[in-house]
Amino acid sequence: IATVYSWPLNMQSYLRKSFEQQGIKKLELEELLEEDQRRLENDMNDLSKRVEIVADASNTNDIRKNIERLASIRRELQLKIEIAEGIQSREKSLEIPQSDILSRLENALSAIDPLEKLWKNGRDFMDKVNVWHDNSIVSINAEDAERTVDDILRSFTKLSKDFEKAGSSRKAAKDMASAFQLQVKEFVGDSIPLMLLVCNPGMSERHWKEIEVVSGISVPMNESITMSVLIDLGLQHHCRDIEEICVSA
Repeated sequence: IATVYSWPLNMQSYLRKSFEQQGIKKLELEELLEEDQRRLENDMNDLSKRVEIVADASNTNDIRKNIERLASIRRELQLKIEIAEGIQSREKSLEIPQSDILSRLENALSAIDPLEKLWKNGRDFMDKVNVWHDNSIVSINAEDAERTVDDILRSFTKLSKDFEKAGSSRKAAKDMASAFQLQVKEFVGDSIPLMLLVCNPGMSERHWKEIEVVSGISVPMNESITMSVLIDLGLQHHCRDIEEICVSA
């Protein structure tokens, strides 16, 4: 009977102890959460610094290295976003205000997109130029080359404007986009018109001899002749003179 009568008091004691234990457990979980938040914050700051290093890069010799750096940063940011999503879930469970670390990580991931486009476009352009200049002209599709270069030029033009809007933090990237833009324009002006004329499967020995006559340039006629050879000879300065010969081939 005494036990029955004391049950309400015992229950209150049990509930009080249970609440105290839950409170202690909640504090422990909050401390662990704060530790994880601090660690993630430090990791994000480190990644942001690495992004700025690439953003300030201005050496075209580092194109592939910068692409690799950005790919590594992207992978790490994606992993950190997964961690941030877990932290956000824990914040909800503990009913505490949510931090903005997830949104900042997502913004950081978006911020590297234009930098990746800058360096990948630079790599693609240089690789393509090497192919177009060093391979035999009979293997080159000049129309495809023209379309590819137009796409790359439009991309650099847009990137240059976007970096300018981003302000001083992207000045180096803007300058790089402008420098690439200039290189592409020079290629469009010097190489593309000549490619469209001479990269013609109908060109024969007769046509090349006529080109020598009107241009005054001695062209080494063989199947392996390249754009580099023709440009070194200065044939790109005679496009108007040789146009009719090439078009009729």
